[in-house]
Amino acid sequence: MLWNTDGIGLTGRDEIIKKLQKYVQAGESYVIQGPANVGLTALLEFLHQLTKGSCLINADNTNSTNLDKIIEDWGLLEDGEKKPAKVDDKQEKVMKAEGKALFVDNVHLASPKVLRFLKILSQRHHLYMSVHDTSGGLKEDLKEIMSAVDVIKIKPLDKKHTDKLSKKMALHHGELISHEEIARASNGLPGRMASMARTGKIYRDPIRPKSMEIDESWIVLVVAVIMVSMRVFGLVADDRAMYLIGGCSIFLLFLGRVLVSAGKQK
Repeated sequence: MLWNTDGIGLTGRDEIIKKLQKYVQAGESYVIQGPANVGLTALLEFLHQLTKGSCLINADNTNSTNLDKIIEDWGLLEDGEKKPAKVDDKQEKVMKAEGKALFVDNVHLASPKVLRFLKILSQRHHLYMSVHDTSGGLKEDLKEIMSAVDVIKIKPLDKKHTDKLSKKMALHHGELISHEEIARASNGLPGRMASMARTGKIYRDPIRPKSMEIDESWIVLVVAVIMVSMRVFGLVADDRAMYLIGGCSIFLLFLGRVLVSAGKQK
């Protein structure tokens, strides 16, 4: 792993690592949250390696796959004991243990079934999770999980550490492009730096900050008002065509909104 390579490490993350270590040592769960490529996975991997007897899983995997890894990493099987085949039996084995450390990456990608599983795990174990900022909002089950623990925001690196890390990464990959170019185009995101240093390609597409994201609810509201106005105008003016168009448009808007919302919950 690049973050674990001599001379590179988690540049600029010393203070946050110390803070997160204190949570782990105290057995207090947390969620680290930030934009894509800010280095959430690197932080979890590093802290997992520092925490004896812990396990690191990816929330994008199935419960069965993650349970297999948890059982193995936590050493829950006796000598000669076979790993359970059924998911329910695996979960029972894990829930018999208590107070174990579990690092969970990419929780924003978890399915509802996996989120329910994590809620159950949190009742007996210490969970340390990562969640990316998402423009579509967070799932309700995830919001519930996050409401019960401290949420620690991970921000892009400042200019000083961006320059320092980009130079280390450029040197590590043979300086395919200058570290100055990498730093300028990185927006302080370590993952973005690593990709550019490795491929020799500069990504100039801007990262849209959260403050610039479009609130689609206002668009839906404006369109709905226009459609309702069409229907009312058709009724008042005795224009059957206008009245029907307004009604059909309202139905299609409602249906589209439901389908979009359902897609975001998957």
